[in-house]
Amino acid sequence: MKHFKLVPTLLTLCFAFLFCITQRAEANNDRLTISALRKSKVLMTEISPFVKQQDLGSLTRLQEITKGTLAAIESKGLGHTEVRNEIQQWVLAFLYSRSFFERTMTARTNSYVTELFRLNESLYIDLGFRDHPVSTTTMILLRQLGALLVQVEAQVTEASIREKVVQVRKVLAPLIARASLGDSLNLESASVNVRKLTSELQDALQTMDHAEQIFALQMEINNLMEYWNSISKQ
Repeated sequence: MKHFKLVPTLLTLCFAFLFCITQRAEANNDRLTISALRKSKVLMTEISPFVKQQDLGSLTRLQEITKGTLAAIESKGLGHTEVRNEIQQWVLAFLYSRSFFERTMTARTNSYVTELFRLNESLYIDLGFRDHPVSTTTMILLRQLGALLVQVEAQVTEASIREKVVQVRKVLAPLIARASLGDSLNLESASVNVRKLTSELQDALQTMDHAEQIFALQMEINNLMEYWNSISKQ
C-alpha cells in the first residue's frame, strides 16, 4: 500500500520538474528574442551611414518596426498573442527586405548585415515560425500590406492613386479574415484580385514623382509581394 501512496507524489514531482524545465526554456527564449531585437537595432544604426539615399526610407521603416516590436514586448510581455504576431511581422519584414540589405553590403557593412541575417534566421527557426502554416504567414503579410497602404494613402494626393489604394484595401479585408481562420485551401484563389489590384497600384506609383517616404513604401510593397508570391508557390 505504501508503494501505491508514493505514486501520486512521484507523479506530482515529475510534473513539477517538467514544468520548471519548460518555464526555464521559455524564459531563455524570451531573453534571446529581446537580445536579438536590441542587437538588430544597434546593427541597423551601424550600417545607416553607408546606406544610399534612396534606400534610407527602407532602413527607417525596418527601424520603426523593430522599435515598435520592442515597445510591444515591454508593454504586454512576450506571452501575449499580439506581441508574438509583432515579432513574426518583424521576422517577415527582414525576410522580404533581404534584397535591400544585400544592396547595402560593402566591405564596411558586410559583418553587420551578415549578423542581422543570422539573428533573423535564428528567431525564425527558434520561435517556430518556419513551421507555421502558410495561412498564418499570409495573414501577417496581408496585415502588413494593409498598414503600408494606409501610409501610402496618407502620403499621396493624386485622386486616381488614392482610389486604387481604396480598391486594394476593400478586397484585402475579407482575405485577411479568411487567412486568420486558417483557410489555406481557398486562400490562393481568393488572393488573385488582391494581387491584380496591388500590381496596378505599383505600376501607378512608379509613374509618380514622389518623395523619399513614398519611394520607401513602394519598395517595401514590392518586396512584400515578391515574398508572398514565393511562399505561395511552396
